[in-house]
Amino acid sequence: MIASLIGLGGVIVAGLSVWLSYKWRNAVMRDKLFEKQIEVISKMMDLISRLVLDATALFDLKDKEKVKEYRKGMQDRDESHLNMLQCTYFQAETFLPKEIMEKTYDLMIELTGVLSLYDIDANLPEENNCINQYWALINSIRNEYKIEKLTKEFQKLLPR
Repeated sequence: MIASLIGLGGVIVAGLSVWLSYKWRNAVMRDKLFEKQIEVISKMMDLISRLVLDATALFDLKDKEKVKEYRKGMQDRDESHLNMLQCTYFQAETFLPKEIMEKTYDLMIELTGVLSLYDIDANLPEENNCINQYWALINSIRNEYKIEKLTKEFQKLLPR
């Protein structure tokens, strides 16, 4: 009787230690994944913000010659930022949520069209959709990670 109780206790302790080990390992892996996701999102958003600002500046220039000059001046930097964004995008494809990846891709396509790095003489699109897609990406990140909406006072400080 005592031997069976000791055996049962040993099984319970062994099972509990396996279960706790499993839970601990998964928690650490979840934390590392979250940390990596936030790191990549921060890097992508930094690059995207720079590109969106340049794209928005193009729409503020009304003269086609000024647009052409601005594109020439920013071509190397914007191309570098867009290439870094694409590299980061492809690295993140395996571990970022699908909705965030889709919104990022849509914004990259829009930015490529507006900045026209390989056709400086290209006309600007009729309207600047970069800002709308930028906010759609921010909202999808907010929804995915359950980040509360920013206050109206703080939103006034962000570019529109």
